[in-house]
Amino acid sequence: MDQKDAERAHDNQVYQACGLALRWAQLFEAEIVNVLLFHSLARKKFLVRSKAEAFLIHTEKRPLRQLLREVLERVRFEPDITSTFVEAIEQRNFLAHKYFWDRMEDFATKEGRDRMIEELNELTQLFYSAHRFSSMITRLYVEQLGVSGEAIEREMDRLKNTT
Repeated sequence: MDQKDAERAHDNQVYQACGLALRWAQLFEAEIVNVLLFHSLARKKFLVRSKAEAFLIHTEKRPLRQLLREVLERVRFEPDITSTFVEAIEQRNFLAHKYFWDRMEDFATKEGRDRMIEELNELTQLFYSAHRFSSMITRLYVEQLGVSGEAIEREMDRLKNTT
């Protein structure tokens, strides 16, 4: 493997680490929407599927920071994990919009790329933790509603087959 091939392979490691971090950031974002949906269902804000679907379409277009604020108004944590959520949103926005721009000099060297991979792995852990916390909240609402995981999966499969 020549020098250029080695650099390309190292570049790809950075991109892979970034892709994994972005994946968990997206899953976290989707779970925040789920929390709001199940909170609304638990409070019987809508009883008709079309209203729930309209809610999802509207909610998914809103900024994540606004959505998180709504979650934090409705749910209290013990111990308080609010800072994890807030940091995850800030870092998600940074990763999606500025990360490579701010790291372009680092990306030019092997040592810089190594630092980027380490940093991206840490971001992955942050997003994974935020996703797990928000998933726990969703599960609590699902339990409150008395809906089984199998029923949700059947409904999701049904919806996939109708689109």
